[in-house]
Amino acid sequence: MDVKAIRAKYRDDIPDLHNDAYRKVWDRAIKKRSLAAAVKSKCLDCSCWQSVEIKNCQCVACPLFEVRPYADHPKRKRAVEAASKTGS
Repeated sequence: MDVKAIRAKYRDDIPDLHNDAYRKVWDRAIKKRSLAAAVKSKCLDCSCWQSVEIKNCQCVACPLFEVRPYADHPKRKRAVEAASKTGS
């Protein structure tokens, strides 16, 4: 199994949406080994490359559910509010 060839074909199959933004995220996940980009890419892949579907995702059994992009997360919001109050 040639992993590079499989990844190259997969990348070619990513839709040309938003000035290739989704391919850029995928590249960052693969080439720069970005964990955030990897999560975003997986969620986009799962939702057929529709960011609104990620925001409305109901798959609470998914291990990425609490960290999925494009969604409002209460814990994340509280952390930002706490940091702004302490002046961090």
